[in-house]
Amino acid sequence: MRLLFTVDPVATAPGSDIERDLFLMNGQIRIEIIGRDEFWRNAVLVEWDHQFPNRALVAQSSLYYLIESEWLKDLERVADGCFSRIVVTPEDLGRRLWLRQFIPSDRT
Repeated sequence: MRLLFTVDPVATAPGSDIERDLFLMNGQIRIEIIGRDEFWRNAVLVEWDHQFPNRALVAQSSLYYLIESEWLKDLERVADGCFSRIVVTPEDLGRRLWLRQFIPSDRT
Protein backbone atom coordinates (compact mmCIF):
# COMPACT_ATOMS: atom_id res chain seq x y z
CA MET A 1 0.00 0.00 0.00
CA ARG A 2 1.40 3.37 -1.03
CA LEU A 3 0.76 6.55 0.91
CA LEU A 4 0.57 9.90 -0.82
CA PHE A 5 1.81 12.81 1.25
CA THR A 6 1.69 15.66 -1.21
CA VAL A 7 -0.26 16.32 -4.36
CA ASP A 8 1.63 18.06 -7.13
CA PRO A 9 -0.70 19.61 -9.78
CA VAL A 10 1.66 18.50 -12.56
CA ALA A 11 1.90 14.96 -11.20
CA THR A 12 -1.88 14.68 -10.89
CA ALA A 13 -2.50 15.54 -14.53
CA PRO A 14 -5.01 13.24 -16.26
CA GLY A 15 -3.42 9.88 -16.97
CA SER A 16 -0.62 10.20 -14.43
CA ASP A 17 0.13 7.42 -11.94
CA ILE A 18 -0.85 9.59 -8.99
CA GLU A 19 -4.10 10.62 -10.65
CA ARG A 20 -4.88 6.93 -11.24
CA ASP A 21 -4.03 6.05 -7.62
CA LEU A 22 -6.27 8.81 -6.27
CA PHE A 23 -9.01 7.62 -8.62
CA LEU A 24 -8.73 4.03 -7.34
CA MET A 25 -8.38 5.04 -3.69
CA ASN A 26 -11.69 6.87 -3.80
CA GLY A 27 -13.47 3.64 -4.84
CA GLN A 28 -14.72 5.24 -8.02
CA ILE A 29 -14.70 3.86 -11.52
CA ARG A 30 -15.09 5.62 -14.86
CA ILE A 31 -17.98 4.36 -16.96
CA GLU A 32 -19.44 5.10 -20.38
CA ILE A 33 -23.16 5.04 -21.12
CA ILE A 34 -23.79 3.45 -24.51
CA GLY A 35 -27.32 3.89 -25.80
CA ARG A 36 -29.12 3.74 -29.11
CA ASP A 37 -28.77 7.50 -29.33
CA GLU A 38 -28.53 10.60 -27.16
CA PHE A 39 -32.18 10.31 -26.10
CA TRP A 40 -31.64 6.88 -24.53
CA ARG A 41 -28.35 7.93 -22.89
CA ASN A 42 -30.20 10.84 -21.29
CA ALA A 43 -33.03 8.47 -20.29
CA VAL A 44 -30.50 6.49 -18.24
CA LEU A 45 -29.50 9.65 -16.38
CA VAL A 46 -33.10 10.69 -15.74
CA GLU A 47 -34.10 7.22 -14.53
CA TRP A 48 -30.98 6.98 -12.35
CA ASP A 49 -31.79 10.35 -10.72
CA HIS A 50 -35.38 9.18 -10.16
CA GLN A 51 -34.48 5.80 -8.62
CA PHE A 52 -31.36 6.89 -6.72
CA PRO A 53 -31.62 10.62 -5.90
CA ASN A 54 -28.79 10.41 -3.34
CA ARG A 55 -26.32 8.85 -5.79
CA ALA A 56 -24.95 11.56 -8.06
CA LEU A 57 -23.00 10.58 -11.16
CA VAL A 58 -19.97 12.81 -11.71
CA ALA A 59 -19.91 13.86 -15.38
CA GLN A 60 -16.54 13.97 -17.10
CA SER A 61 -18.14 14.53 -20.52
CA SER A 62 -21.48 13.78 -22.14
CA LEU A 63 -20.54 10.08 -22.29
CA TYR A 64 -18.16 9.44 -19.37
CA TYR A 65 -19.03 9.50 -15.69
CA LEU A 66 -17.41 8.63 -12.37
CA ILE A 67 -19.44 6.39 -10.08
CA GLU A 68 -18.89 4.53 -6.85
CA SER A 69 -17.88 0.98 -7.77
CA GLU A 70 -20.66 -0.56 -5.66
CA TRP A 71 -23.28 1.26 -7.79
CA LEU A 72 -22.31 -0.54 -10.99
CA LYS A 73 -24.91 -3.35 -10.82
CA ASP A 74 -27.72 -0.89 -10.08
CA LEU A 75 -26.63 1.39 -12.92
CA GLU A 76 -26.42 -1.57 -15.33
CA ARG A 77 -29.99 -2.55 -14.39
CA VAL A 78 -31.24 1.01 -14.99
CA ALA A 79 -29.41 1.20 -18.33
CA ASP A 80 -30.86 -2.12 -19.44
CA GLY A 81 -34.35 -0.72 -18.87
CA CYS A 82 -33.45 2.23 -21.11
CA PHE A 83 -32.12 0.18 -24.05
CA SER A 84 -28.58 1.11 -23.05
CA ARG A 85 -25.55 -0.49 -21.48
CA ILE A 86 -22.77 0.54 -19.15
CA VAL A 87 -19.12 -0.08 -19.99
CA VAL A 88 -16.30 0.36 -17.51
CA THR A 89 -13.76 2.46 -19.38
CA PRO A 90 -10.00 2.04 -19.29
CA GLU A 91 -7.84 4.48 -17.38
CA ASP A 92 -6.33 5.72 -20.65
CA LEU A 93 -9.25 7.11 -22.68
CA GLY A 94 -6.89 8.15 -25.47
CA ARG A 95 -6.18 4.52 -26.26
CA ARG A 96 -9.89 3.72 -26.44
CA LEU A 97 -10.51 6.62 -28.81
CA TRP A 98 -7.57 5.52 -30.96
CA LEU A 99 -8.89 1.95 -31.18
CA ARG A 100 -12.34 3.18 -32.21
CA GLN A 101 -10.81 4.38 -35.46
CA PHE A 102 -10.23 0.74 -36.42
CA ILE A 103 -13.10 -1.11 -34.78
CA PRO A 104 -16.63 -0.56 -36.12
CA SER A 105 -19.11 0.71 -33.58
CA ASP A 106 -22.17 -1.29 -32.59
CA ARG A 107 -24.08 1.92 -31.83
CA THR A 108 -26.86 1.82 -34.37
